[in-house]
Amino acid sequence: MASHALITLGAIVLAIVFFAIPLILKYHVYKPQKKIVVAGDVFKVDGGLSSTWCQGVEFDSKYNFRAFIYDSDPIVDGNEVVRTLSTHHMVLPNKAQEYWGFHLLRGSTVNITSCARLIRADVTVVKGISGLKQCLREHRRAIRDEESSGEDSLSESESDEDTSSISSSQGVVTNKTDILHICTNSILHEELPTSYTCKHPFTKVARRHTLSQYVNETDYYYYIFSSNTYLEILPNEFSIKFSIDRTHYDYSTSSGNCSKDNHCQLRMAMGSQPKVVVQMDGVNGTLRTEKVQVACKPREWIFMIFYGLFLIIIFLCAFQ
Repeated sequence: MASHALITLGAIVLAIVFFAIPLILKYHVYKPQKKIVVAGDVFKVDGGLSSTWCQGVEFDSKYNFRAFIYDSDPIVDGNEVVRTLSTHHMVLPNKAQEYWGFHLLRGSTVNITSCARLIRADVTVVKGISGLKQCLREHRRAIRDEESSGEDSLSESESDEDTSSISSSQGVVTNKTDILHICTNSILHEELPTSYTCKHPFTKVARRHTLSQYVNETDYYYYIFSSNTYLEILPNEFSIKFSIDRTHYDYSTSSGNCSKDNHCQLRMAMGSQPKVVVQMDGVNGTLRTEKVQVACKPREWIFMIFYGLFLIIIFLCAFQ
């Protein structure tokens, strides 16, 4: 009886495993990825795909894009350069920051022309999401240090409350310090030219060249705009123009591609190690974030094997 019970228990555990594995793979390991990008971004899809479990990869977006699949790592084509021009207007409260991130391939160049309505506005460039997080941590630490020193000062009659909010594509960090912290890991840092005509609408905007950057390594680069004016009650207005000359991958070496009505899919050969690249259309105009979903299309016959084994075990247990 004991051995029979153990066999039954083992069969139940095995049935649960066969039933759970496809669900775990579909909804956790290889769940759809939502990428937040900007117009013109070119990026590789890292993780979330397997040629064993996925017969293909599906793409969805409200914006135009092209997708490519490679048998090996794609190579950057330095001769393929496309320029995108994007403008952005923003209003920041005093002691605040807002950032925008771009995925840039090696050999790309970025030129920023900008202006701020009030003095003491600047831009800082950091590399990678880890670099951005480090910069924000340093900034918050500087806020805490300043608050601590302020509490110890006899000239302080009351303390101010600091607030912060961050989103995946652009964020605002607001504080009450007198000195805006400059991140130790910044690649570039420049002050913005000031002009009282720097306001919306852009009829007579006095934007001037602010920053030039050559991209030595493919990665995400974040441009953090800061306001640290002397006037606490007045917000600062920014007018920014990004001129980005983007290099691209060599698309002629891809083994497949698709670009149809904001939704398309690519097939993956079983046992291969494909590399997937997405290129968003480089639309000139107002800077905006875009979303694209990348999803594994399950290899159904493998999933059916697991469910078939599950049913067989249940059937055998029922007739024991």
